[in-house]
Amino acid sequence: MNSGCIISTKDAVPSFVMSDGGGCSLVVYPRIHAFSLDLSVLCGIIKHGAFGFSLTDFPIYVNTRINSNGKDRIVSCGCNVSVLDYDFNLDLLRKFIGVEDFYDIEIKVSKNVREHIGLGCSTQIYSAVLLCCAKNSGINLNIQDLFSLGVGHSSTLGLNLVFNPGYIIETGVVFENKVETVSNCIYKFNDFPFYSIVGIPKTANSISGSLENDFWDNLLPDKPEESLKIAYQVFQNMVPGIVTKNFDQFISSLSNIVSMGTKPFETRIQPQRTINLLQYLKQEFGFAAVSSMGPSVYTFSDKNPRNLVEKLNEYFADFNFIIIKPKVEHATI
Repeated sequence: MNSGCIISTKDAVPSFVMSDGGGCSLVVYPRIHAFSLDLSVLCGIIKHGAFGFSLTDFPIYVNTRINSNGKDRIVSCGCNVSVLDYDFNLDLLRKFIGVEDFYDIEIKVSKNVREHIGLGCSTQIYSAVLLCCAKNSGINLNIQDLFSLGVGHSSTLGLNLVFNPGYIIETGVVFENKVETVSNCIYKFNDFPFYSIVGIPKTANSISGSLENDFWDNLLPDKPEESLKIAYQVFQNMVPGIVTKNFDQFISSLSNIVSMGTKPFETRIQPQRTINLLQYLKQEFGFAAVSSMGPSVYTFSDKNPRNLVEKLNEYFADFNFIIIKPKVEHATI
């Protein structure tokens, strides 16, 4: 299998499952937003890119069907949809696709995954709801349709992962005729060679959804020279490190990347326990960072980290830790 490939997302179709009773189901996943990648300093039109990956151990199930009673009904297990970053504006969907249908919506979120902990649940859930409801009405939405409905404007990573779960670099948005659209281009790693370790807080939350806009308004835009350096590290060091399975090169490039841009500021606003965990992970693995606004964290290992994760479960019992194995466990076990 090739280690990676460039994919056009323009006509990507989610993995729907249709039932005989007219229901539509879609599985989406929380994600790690490793860091942002602003390419606008290179060509003047692309921005908002990112590197990240799906947490396929924690599927989010969305099931929808037409409601003949003339009203929308939402039932959620494991997630408080009222505090997500998106309002479930199904009137906007009906207007966009030109139907008058109403929907029954069922959402089931895996244990240990919560909203506002840096895992992008809002984008994943809302995207799946829009896609499934439209499918019930006989309409296939694409990634640009979701973007037009307001999804993914702060970051298109989660939006791209709805259609292409896995490990990806996405290139953000472009301007066509002065209109912002999805760039329709991602680089997907089919054979990500390293173990991924993710720490998910049991109780702590981020400022996402409350003070987030003020936080970004005070930081953006980034320094152009740092954006250039990050882009260089990604394409000259990080990607070659993944493709050639050179862990030291991969980790060194990640360390350089997260020392620039907004990631240091995202780290400074974390709870002390998250900062302590980051320090511990850096000592053990040589690298660690927060996902999005945190307080979820991530790192990587070239060897099976099972024994170290057992220690993490003991020392940091206020986090849940998961290990994502490489598809081919070439690493030392």
